[in-house]
Amino acid sequence: MTNYTSKIIKNSSVVFIMLILAAGLGYIFRLILARTLSIEEFGLFFAIFAFLNMLYGFKSMGVGAAFIRFVGEYKEKKNYEKIKALVIYFFLIQLIIFGLISIILFSFSKYLTLNYFKTSKALLPFIILNVAFFFSIFVSTFRGFFQAYQKTEYYSSIEFIQTLAAIIITLILLKFGFDFLAPPYAYLFSFVLVSFLYFFLFLKVFPFFKTRFILDLPILKKLIAFSVPIIIGAIASSVISSEDTVLLTYFRSLKEVALYSVAMPTVNMMRYIPKALSVVIFPISTQLYLKNVKRLSAALTQMYKYLFILMVPLAFLIFSFSKEILNIFFGKNFADAAICMSILSLAMIFNTIYIVNQNILIGTDKPKVYVKALFIEAIISTLLDLILIPRYGIYGAAVTALISSMCLLLVTSIEIRKHIANEIPWQPWIKTILVGITTVGLVYFLKKIIELNIYLKLGIILIIASIFYLFQIFLIKLITLKEIKKILCGVIPEKFKKNIC
Repeated sequence: MTNYTSKIIKNSSVVFIMLILAAGLGYIFRLILARTLSIEEFGLFFAIFAFLNMLYGFKSMGVGAAFIRFVGEYKEKKNYEKIKALVIYFFLIQLIIFGLISIILFSFSKYLTLNYFKTSKALLPFIILNVAFFFSIFVSTFRGFFQAYQKTEYYSSIEFIQTLAAIIITLILLKFGFDFLAPPYAYLFSFVLVSFLYFFLFLKVFPFFKTRFILDLPILKKLIAFSVPIIIGAIASSVISSEDTVLLTYFRSLKEVALYSVAMPTVNMMRYIPKALSVVIFPISTQLYLKNVKRLSAALTQMYKYLFILMVPLAFLIFSFSKEILNIFFGKNFADAAICMSILSLAMIFNTIYIVNQNILIGTDKPKVYVKALFIEAIISTLLDLILIPRYGIYGAAVTALISSMCLLLVTSIEIRKHIANEIPWQPWIKTILVGITTVGLVYFLKKIIELNIYLKLGIILIIASIFYLFQIFLIKLITLKEIKKILCGVIPEKFKKNIC
């Protein structure tokens, strides 16, 4: 049981570090734009990006999950011809769907810029980003392949390299006076660069040109058959991911889009912890589901408990210091997003468990259950967004995110328990939330009585609050030193085990 928990933690480390670095760079990218562009230009860029991201999210039509699963399966069998067929089919499916969407978008580009974005200034960046998203076909193909091959260092570095390139190119273009067009061009050039770079890494891992291609229609049918239940989920997921920004653009102002575009990414940095775990959990869950369901059940129950203990203080930290975070990083113009960010931080507690759950469902051949959960979320999110966003703007979008994430956690956890018979740690979850609430109470008390420089004040409060949180966790035995020792013994190198284990 502990061996698999430790293996997941160990294999997630590289992914987590790279994803955190990528998230940090993504945040720096937004900081640069927030400090360089006007708040309306900032909002317009991310409104265009969210709109295109939602539509191009359909390009794989759910085939991505099937691609990862079957590449992993045929890797174990050393059937490289089928892997090559899968790579080609996955790429072509994306290309066909992308082409259809692009034709429609280019045909209505002028209409959209004037009637949806409500400014002709959106036309050129809209076209540039359209072209940039073409290269995301290559990127998504390589990402899926590296994940299936468990080449976590390659998989996790893609986003980091792409974001780093986008920042560097943006700074160069801003220096040459490109202003508002700098970020769209930067995204285009960074996607091109990453596509070429990871193509060579792909060839290093897989002998693509040395492997014979066979027109394998059965594998294509198998790929599509597995994906059919996920297609609805892929559409729902794409809509959900950008729906709030799209509706804010239509019903509200570009300023509110800008505020939401700094609040959501700040909170979304928490997602990189479960995302890193999920990259490893996906192939491992497939392996254990076929060989040892009891081990999968036990490891998953442990993962639920530890992930909650980790995420609650991070969420409550953002909840308590939302205004200070926005003032320090983005300036007073973005401080109005503080309440929205606080609500979103609570939503992220539940969302992180769901991220793990969705990979477990797909990895254990339960795509229909995954789609069912997404379909429920899509209905709830769409209805609530349509009701709340026109009237309450970013606050309505944040409340919708909170309610839908709670529903997703509940539905997916119950469904997984039916098939894997794992224990859902309701009691530890409730205890962890109560510990988090008492810690938040202490934070607000300290904020009132401590009168110091903002940075010194935050540092002191964070140290005291962290000690208080850990003290409570150990006091009520949510986690013990024995548990920590077992996990460490599965993670640390062999040469250090003699002194610890």
